[in-house]
Amino acid sequence: MKTIAPLSDFGFKVANTSDEAFDVFNYLNTNRFEKDTNPNGVVNIGVAINKLLQKTVVDKLNAAKEFDFESLEYGSPRGSDAFRNEIASLVNRHFNVHTPITDDDIVVTNGCTAAINVISWIICNPGDAVLVSAPLYGAFLSDVTHRTGATLEHVQVPVSELQSTSQIALFEQKFAELSSKGIVPKMLIICNPHNPTGKIYPRKVLESFYQFAESHNMYVLVDEIYALSVYRAPHLNDTPEPAFVCSDSTSSESTSDLEQLVEFESALSWPNLSDFINPQRVVVVHGMSKDFCMNGLRVGWIISPWNKDIKEAAFRTSNFQYISSHTDSVLTNFLSDHEFIDNFISQVCNRLKESYIKISDYFKKNGIGYYPAQAGHFIWADFSPLLLKYTNKKLIAASKSENGNVNGTSNGTENQNNVTLLTSTSQLSVDDCKSMWRDAVYKAGVCYTAGANFLADRPGWVRVIFAIPWDELELGLDRLIKFSSPDQ
Repeated sequence: MKTIAPLSDFGFKVANTSDEAFDVFNYLNTNRFEKDTNPNGVVNIGVAINKLLQKTVVDKLNAAKEFDFESLEYGSPRGSDAFRNEIASLVNRHFNVHTPITDDDIVVTNGCTAAINVISWIICNPGDAVLVSAPLYGAFLSDVTHRTGATLEHVQVPVSELQSTSQIALFEQKFAELSSKGIVPKMLIICNPHNPTGKIYPRKVLESFYQFAESHNMYVLVDEIYALSVYRAPHLNDTPEPAFVCSDSTSSESTSDLEQLVEFESALSWPNLSDFINPQRVVVVHGMSKDFCMNGLRVGWIISPWNKDIKEAAFRTSNFQYISSHTDSVLTNFLSDHEFIDNFISQVCNRLKESYIKISDYFKKNGIGYYPAQAGHFIWADFSPLLLKYTNKKLIAASKSENGNVNGTSNGTENQNNVTLLTSTSQLSVDDCKSMWRDAVYKAGVCYTAGANFLADRPGWVRVIFAIPWDELELGLDRLIKFSSPDQ
């Protein structure tokens, strides 16, 4: 028999590249915690999903529409006119748009992952770069690069500077660095509200981002997937927390400053966007997964009111990422009940706020530092003290395994087994961070998101999801703290 032809370079690369986060995601879905049927399963506090109002959503969807013959036919790859009209109505009611969006401005995709991928595909040439701040949403790495040939280039921005215009200097440095290598930075991603920190960009920062992109002839993809999950804001009469909250005043992140609590402003709401950037450079993505508690239906959309070519290219390639006819029809009915939808959005924000208060209180009680959040399903927390304990526990366990059951100490000196333990969180490594994350999933039955997978600036940062029932969230956190303890 003849030797078979090799796969494409892309096919060979993805087939032979390890992706631990993807593997953990798949394992989580095969061993998911269920209180009654799988109590020893993995508690998910890592993958962003809102379970707080799932029953409300399920009941509404079940009443929305039964299967009919139309559901068995091909639908419009860009989304039906009726569905896109309902999306436009949703956006016009809740995004404070300057100019009303029409159905013609929208292309529906099977999730925002597909939306980001197709935008990257139609804007970038192979070898072009896409800039984004880090820490970042980890899936951007594949969303931007798979199929496109583009590269994702992260700009490390301290969380303390995330809401400051000072970060633009870091983007300028990255642009100059790439340009000197002959790499073309073609697009900037602005994730607002921000994932993984849950913060919202102030207007001055957004203005600076737009001016930066305009000055360097770059497109801007604005990811607004959490736009309707804002639960803390000035208009809600919330008051700022310390910029970093921790019961341990010796933390390197501790500060007497207060957070910037700002209002979310969609790119679609700016009356003077053209003062900062040619609007034809800007495209927005949103969808049903996060704000409407339905990750599994895989529905997102591209909004391009200013650039006909982007919209047309997305439409012409939509046969690769369109949703089922039945999903289109069901969600058209779902969104058409405007009174229900408007009330539901308020409920989502209220429930998120309740859960945020609970997890922030839990962190304070257990000495876990965190950055205050305003939006989304998650909080950016400092687990480096837990990571330090767990890493030393592993060092002692490894020593015992090699040399017999000799007691070790964890006071920063060599223990009786001649193993030098870590004395400071500054000694932790990315490998330590990933090791605890893997072991937590496979041994402790709790999945969080390791900061290393989101390109955090140091080991110990984690993203914790709090948009789940409190008894389940508390169980996951308790498992994690117990697992990292030296005496367990």
